[in-house]
Amino acid sequence: MPADQSSSLETEPSNCPPVLKWPWGQAGWFLAGLWLSFAGVEQLAVILGLIHPTIDGDFSPLQTVAVLSMIGAVACGGLALFFRVWRTLRQIPPPTHVAWLRKVNFGLLAIGLLSMMTALFIPAINAAQRAQQELIASRPWRENSFAAGAIRFSTHPTWEIVENPNSPASSIDMSDRKNDVSLRAMLVSKQDLAVQSLKELAQRSAAALAENLIDPKSGEMQAGEVDGLPTIDVVQTGTSTGVNLVWHTRLVECPDVWVELRMWTTRSRYVSHAETFDQIAASIRRGK
Repeated sequence: MPADQSSSLETEPSNCPPVLKWPWGQAGWFLAGLWLSFAGVEQLAVILGLIHPTIDGDFSPLQTVAVLSMIGAVACGGLALFFRVWRTLRQIPPPTHVAWLRKVNFGLLAIGLLSMMTALFIPAINAAQRAQQELIASRPWRENSFAAGAIRFSTHPTWEIVENPNSPASSIDMSDRKNDVSLRAMLVSKQDLAVQSLKELAQRSAAALAENLIDPKSGEMQAGEVDGLPTIDVVQTGTSTGVNLVWHTRLVECPDVWVELRMWTTRSRYVSHAETFDQIAASIRRGK
């Protein structure tokens, strides 16, 4: 055999099939990362309300890609295990890992795990918040008094007294900071006001509030009764310091005093707190 031909055979690389050089393990991790990422993002999007949950038996595009990635990851993992055993038996060196693919795999796995953990934590946090709100709601309402105990009314335990040095001594300011709702209750002796009826007092009170508002509007006055005393309710809307607010005022006529209870909140929150307003206003009564 010629010398040059012999040299060519000696330097010829191993006749390993090209498929053995493919990093099947890394490919499997890549597809597993895609599966976790698509599955986690899909769950997170459903929880956040960005997409609607699928009906049983149907697959969304994200779920379809996730399932296909999972199947591919399992297939690549099986091939990686097979060729690892095959190379060990044939004493063939393992294929070189692709550096950029390793970084991509770590990134995909991190995104997948983070999104799935977030999707698990959000419902748990929401459930804990709901349980706390239900616990607070189950507590008995707290009784408050002002004007040296002359007038009493009840509020939810989340309401707190707000110290206001500018308020009259015969008044009380309270706030439910968590729900962005405030109120002021005030007592005025009938001898101190030149008004002849509860309706006239309600008209003056509404007009005084409207003077400080932009685009004020007032609903019809509603007459009623609480604890055997005549009342008038009026709901007003307007803008104050750039915020659209709603005020619910209840005026009560006692034999010797007028009582005003005014509650206010932002316009978007009023509907959800209207029942609370009614309950607080209905609890006004004379002190013992």
